[in-house]
Amino acid sequence: MVFLSFNSFAQSTFFEKCGFDHKHNLHLQDTSYQKLIQSSEDRLSSYLTSPRTRSSNNIYTIPVVVHVLHLGESIGVGTNISDAQIQSAITNLNDVYRGQTANSPVDFEIEFALAQQDPNCTAHSGINRINASAVPNYLAGGVDYYNDGGEADEDLLKDLSRWPETEYFNIWIVSEIENNNGGSGIQGYANFFTGSAYEGSVMMATVFGFDPNNSQPTFNLNAPRDNATVVHEFGHYLHLHHTFKGDGDADNNG
Repeated sequence: MVFLSFNSFAQSTFFEKCGFDHKHNLHLQDTSYQKLIQSSEDRLSSYLTSPRTRSSNNIYTIPVVVHVLHLGESIGVGTNISDAQIQSAITNLNDVYRGQTANSPVDFEIEFALAQQDPNCTAHSGINRINASAVPNYLAGGVDYYNDGGEADEDLLKDLSRWPETEYFNIWIVSEIENNNGGSGIQGYANFFTGSAYEGSVMMATVFGFDPNNSQPTFNLNAPRDNATVVHEFGHYLHLHHTFKGDGDADNNG
């Protein structure tokens, strides 16, 4: 049900803006990645279909840490998006995954919550803010998605702030992807969870938030301000394929 239901909030308009297929197809060239994907999907399928899971009615909460890789602005300005904008994205995610919106009538019994403790068990907001403007090429072009050397190295950016991937869902908020000026092109991406130290999702600041009625004009969001890219990419993190299985090789991996 979970895999089929991705169609309810994976609209065709996302496909050209979604960075999942390229990254997934690239990783599939590694046989160890293929095995990790198959193993992970087998475990997930077993968990979802077990009588205990189906009857428990428990809510599975995923702790989230948001790393805002800004360009030196004050909080709430430009790429250094406000706490309120971040929380609006999380709230909308929960509405969608709990079946509280018209486009997602299914309750997946999954919720996302900003982490309340850091890896050292110290109280934390779940939001880290890092001035990444000194990272080579980041100020000029954002994160390098195609690994062509024209923008900032993705792993180098993630090394500025990342928490254990087995305990948190890491989200990196970036200024732009492949020199798209925070506009057209790839808006964000996430990989299937496999246990890599760099696991998580990369999202542009201009899509991470929910304000479709423009009631929060200080939010740095591009139209339609509906958080849809975030909802879509987080589905990939939960091992949801595109409904059309965008990369042919993915058919061999569940």
